[in-house]
Amino acid sequence: MMESIVDLQAEVQNALKRIGQAQLCIHAHELDMLQQLGKFLKEFETFTDLVSTASPTLSLMELKIRKMCTIYPSDDVWMKEVKRKISANVGRRLTSNEAAKVQRILDPDTKGLVDTDTATALLRAAVDKCRDRGILTLGERQGIKKQFSLKYCIIVVKYIRY
Repeated sequence: MMESIVDLQAEVQNALKRIGQAQLCIHAHELDMLQQLGKFLKEFETFTDLVSTASPTLSLMELKIRKMCTIYPSDDVWMKEVKRKISANVGRRLTSNEAAKVQRILDPDTKGLVDTDTATALLRAAVDKCRDRGILTLGERQGIKKQFSLKYCIIVVKYIRY
């Protein structure tokens, strides 16, 4: 809709003036705002098309949205505020389960989004769940001790940080 207003603004301005409604005409600064907002939102339209056709991970979606909301010194004050608010709410809007969070930790592109303590706790919980389900056994007969597995989680978290 914003694109239509921008594209047809000259025609709309002329029509409004002809019918005596010049006070409804868009001012230059308003047109500039619409153009900037349209350009910013265009990235989200492209992103939405990509998300609907592919199978992206939540972590990559969050990373992409944060990148689109990068604040530049040339941005107007109102645009900076829009980007700040979107960035502040991305994590709340893109809720994820424990498996998605573990995936985020193990993904080289998004591993920095999770602090080390949280990552360690999530990996410990994942190991425990796998053990409880029988997917992973941590018995002596396999040559792996339980304490080793927890130390291994911590080492893995530290390793993927670098």
